Amino acid sequence: MKKYLVTVLSALAVFACTKAPEEILPPAEPAAVQATGAESPFVEGAVNLYLSEDMALELERDLGAENLPVTKSSPIGTALSDLGATSMHRVFPDAGEFEPRTRAEGLHRWYRVEYDRSVSRTKAGETFSALPGVIICEPVLRARIQTTLPFNDPLLPDQWAYYNDGSTKGWKAGCDLNVLPVWSGYTKGSPKVVVAVVDAGIDLNHEDLAANVISKESHNFAAKSNKITAGDHGTHVAGTIAAVNNNGIGVSGIAGGDVAAGQKGTRLISCQVFDTDAEGNSLSSGFEEAIKWGADHGAVISNNSWGYDFNTDGKYDTESAKETHEFFDHPNTGSYTNALKSAIDYFNKYAGCDNDGEQLPDSPMKGGVVFFAAGNDGKMYGPPANYEGVVAVGAVGPTGTRAYYSNYGSWVDIAAPGGDANYRQILSTLPGNEYGYMQGTSMACPHVSGVAALVVAACGGPGFTREMLVERICKGYNQNISLKGLQIGPLVDAMGAVSYGAKEIPSKVTDFSGESESNRITYRWTVTGSKNKVPAYGYFLFYGTDKSAVQNATNKKKGEGVKMKQVRTDGLSIGEKMEVRFSELLFNTTYYAKVVGFDYSLNTSEASSVISVKTKPNNPPVITPDQSIDNVRLRPFDVVNLTFSVSDPDNHSVTIEYEQGSAAETFATTSSGICTLRLVAANAEPGEYTAKIIATDQYGLSAELPVHYTLLENQPPVKIQDIGDLLLTTLNETVQLDMTQYFTDPDGEALSYEVTASDNSVVHPASQDQTLYVTTLKYGLTTLNVKAFDAKRKSAEGSFRVLVRDAAVEYQAYPNPVESTLYVATGIQPESTSIRIVSLTGVVVYEGTVTASAFEPATVNMSACAPGRYTAIISFGGKEFRQTIVKK
Repeated sequence: MKKYLVTVLSALAVFACTKAPEEILPPAEPAAVQATGAESPFVEGAVNLYLSEDMALELERDLGAENLPVTKSSPIGTALSDLGATSMHRVFPDAGEFEPRTRAEGLHRWYRVEYDRSVSRTKAGETFSALPGVIICEPVLRARIQTTLPFNDPLLPDQWAYYNDGSTKGWKAGCDLNVLPVWSGYTKGSPKVVVAVVDAGIDLNHEDLAANVISKESHNFAAKSNKITAGDHGTHVAGTIAAVNNNGIGVSGIAGGDVAAGQKGTRLISCQVFDTDAEGNSLSSGFEEAIKWGADHGAVISNNSWGYDFNTDGKYDTESAKETHEFFDHPNTGSYTNALKSAIDYFNKYAGCDNDGEQLPDSPMKGGVVFFAAGNDGKMYGPPANYEGVVAVGAVGPTGTRAYYSNYGSWVDIAAPGGDANYRQILSTLPGNEYGYMQGTSMACPHVSGVAALVVAACGGPGFTREMLVERICKGYNQNISLKGLQIGPLVDAMGAVSYGAKEIPSKVTDFSGESESNRITYRWTVTGSKNKVPAYGYFLFYGTDKSAVQNATNKKKGEGVKMKQVRTDGLSIGEKMEVRFSELLFNTTYYAKVVGFDYSLNTSEASSVISVKTKPNNPPVITPDQSIDNVRLRPFDVVNLTFSVSDPDNHSVTIEYEQGSAAETFATTSSGICTLRLVAANAEPGEYTAKIIATDQYGLSAELPVHYTLLENQPPVKIQDIGDLLLTTLNETVQLDMTQYFTDPDGEALSYEVTASDNSVVHPASQDQTLYVTTLKYGLTTLNVKAFDAKRKSAEGSFRVLVRDAAVEYQAYPNPVESTLYVATGIQPESTSIRIVSLTGVVVYEGTVTASAFEPATVNMSACAPGRYTAIISFGGKEFRQTIVKK
């Protein structure tokens, strides 16, 4: 069912934090927030549409250079025109090498429409929701950076969030990240870990950031360009995560490396969504695309220090905030489907992975984690941070309590230092090689992202997943600082997250087996457990074509030619069955495999026995006509649709192409493998032609089906008989003539007709289908010319006369007065007519018997008669008529 969502959008919970219900506290004193003057929480003149697959494909073919459909008469083209639309484009543009997985997740079906801002959201929603192929129509919420800026103090070398010994009055010792032992004993960051900063632009040339920023992968989504404009907020966030460490200048980043020791830190991508135009007006756009961009450009962590803005004219719109918050509580399905949720789900699934969702060889983690600031309204709502697909971050000050501005609720997953204007804010980088203080959940969020980067640097590698990272962040929290009851989650602990986990090594798998189908192998085994009866957290499955290499492979060193897949038990109990399927293997090849169990901390069990399974040969696709294609013959006017079903015996994906035989053909396919070859005979010259359908599986094995057909020679229409003349006696009368009585087509085609009249004032002729309609307008005579056309515009023609005369008139003698020739017209049929012309003195000046009719009048030569009055005596059909004739 299509539904227009008046307030919000939708998504799927994917991480493993426990959210215990807690008492809801009244909001503390709210942070100072500058009024925006906006009229609503929504972006006017913009909407997101989630389309059906067929509609999305149709739009891809129809969108022109101006980002509007070329076919203006289509339903969506008409709707766009009615709403004054200026642009329609994919929310997630073509991702190049990542386009296959973009489509697999349905992200290509999200479109952003920008239309006349004066059009109400209700009208736009109703218009788009009524269109076929539109599944979801959602408004676009305004966003703001999640920070407060009460003032900007001078630069001070004081990053209390890293180490807080409680020596300052009112501060609580240990209310910090506990990051120092991680730096000394584990890691200071790694360039293999990439964090996408979805925010205002990062100063790419900052003295304390440039070495850790990937400029070429950064993009400005607000201005739709590759030029990053440095912003205070984005640069400040970036410095917290990965300002360069130990370089003798500026501040330290949580995962900024150690330049003096030659250790590079975490790298950053600037995904700019806030900017200003040439006139200084604020720009904010591309939030969904920016999150997806991070996954497609190497990031495994996405930092989002922004949220939706519900402050209208200085007042907090509680109802809109509540409705939006509740919307983001729902999974990303059905009417709760949403573009931002889809982008978050995509990042979670594909960050660090290939198009099949498998971890890339050089990636430190399978999947990604999206961190969101909880918001700074001091309220219990904070969308989109409450969506289960993200980790929501609340803020504390140095006193170990909730910062006065931080949003709160059971949906907040973790807390971190965000600063407090009453005590101390957060120090970090600012554009132009400057440094300064800010506060907000915007500042708390990068602290957690920085800790996450350290965890991935220390613990990441093959088999490390996003779920492992989230669990370490959420469960490896600070045990010494209690935030219970504050509803902002526990305090993040860098050391606790990196060292989280205990040894629960599972026993060896003893029933490992496998079977093949085509080039796919399915492996099965029974879940094992530790001595403490804890099920294995997961398994490493090693496979390859070299038995010895597989035998010696470990998760630390797989060896040449050996591949490894990590699978989790996902809540299975000891004794339950596991099944893993591999596809796209080599055909007719023997594979060797073994399985090794591991606990949460990646402590591994003894390997199972190595088994062998041989894959089967590849089979070509099959093309099946849905009707006979023998002796396909088309008359010149025929239109024939031939359908074909394409399948693959091995269930491989198939690409369908065709080679054109003539201009008569158009070819279309559907995602389900149904092809239609449409033949329009009129579009090509007569002759014999062959079209060819080619189906190729994903491994290059093809099948071909030629389709032979003949386009027959056109034969022009033929006139069967003349159309008889018509004598009509009633005005506004319509008579019908069946044209099939007068014309035929040797090819059996239904002909079309064009009719012209020598005098359009006498009758009105019109043709429809095979009938000619003649409507009388006034008395008189006209000639109608009829042309019969076939589809090739070959023609035959004929003409006939129509006389419109009063029914009381049985004959006509004209003209009167006469100068030379007098015409005498009788009825429709020619008949013998006696004519005598007598002068006033009784002298007969003309007498004779002639054949006359309405259309072939008799003629009397009166040129020799003297001027004056005469009597014409006309006899036919047993009747005699007398008429005075004046001779000029």
